[in-house]
Amino acid sequence: MRLVRKIIYIGKCNESAVYFDTGKNIALSAPKSHLLNTTAAGRINRWLPILVGVMVIGGGSIGFFTTANPFGGYYNYGTLVFLMFAWLFEFIGLVWILERALYKHVKQAQPTDKRYFRAAIYSNLLWNNFEDKRVTIGKKIWAWVMTGIFIAVNCSIIPIVNKIVLSDVRNQVPIGSDIILTSMLGIMPFCLVLLIWQNNPIRFFNIVGKYQKRELIWGKVMKERK
Repeated sequence: MRLVRKIIYIGKCNESAVYFDTGKNIALSAPKSHLLNTTAAGRINRWLPILVGVMVIGGGSIGFFTTANPFGGYYNYGTLVFLMFAWLFEFIGLVWILERALYKHVKQAQPTDKRYFRAAIYSNLLWNNFEDKRVTIGKKIWAWVMTGIFIAVNCSIIPIVNKIVLSDVRNQVPIGSDIILTSMLGIMPFCLVLLIWQNNPIRFFNIVGKYQKRELIWGKVMKERK
């Protein structure tokens, strides 16, 4: 698997999901997933946040279940197994949902035009967080900093598990409410996969910057390169 994908998601326009092929330097579109459907008001389909919520609540529920009793109120290896299950459930479930939402029909992608690409940029939730619709050095620095923070946080997970969770298991420490947050650690590696593999803000800003500088290819030339 490549660390970064060749074709990346840009946004949606009408019934299409719009992508950019970084290898061929062209914009593409494909039928969008039902998970990206929106209402007339422009809101994301209600099922996506519901499914994401299930993943989050699922992990927290395991933490609650662990707190409630089954392990005698103390950390032990059974508790550790449940925590590992929660982390895997959250990570795999959330990655799968976002992959289906953003890239379900990417293999059907065909060259698209400038109008679709522009609409897709302005539909991107990341882009909508900024009032100034220009790619700037500040935005690129922000993207690098955010990615760096999540990399650092994920690198700290193993020491946290070793120093806190495994220590509690070995010493059979009484289970407290802190296990609820511990059971949701699987969300952090998901966020890292999202930022690097599924919807990379650094690459998004680079591509939008090329678009704003009119460095992208459209029309017949695009089809020839496809």
